Amino acid sequence: YTMQGPSVPFPAKLLGSLLPNLAMSFTIYNLFHFELQNDGLTFNSTSSYYENYTYTEGLLMLTFDIILYSGIGIYLD
Repeated sequence: YTMQGPSVPFPAKLLGSLLPNLAMSFTIYNLFHFELQNDGLTFNSTSSYYENYTYTEGLLMLTFDIILYSGIGIYLD
């Protein structure tokens, strides 16, 4: 919970998103925010910032994490 909140700058959250658990947490937290407001998540709201993070950035970081950790796993194998 030290990485949540509007006071944490975007670069710190992006760096923390290299850990898949944090990236998933930020992404689901963003999704929950839009669903809680009865707006839902649409193509227009995926790039809207909520607490210095967007849903799109979360998905991109999760994709990057998959590629990064797969590459490390293949290299170490």
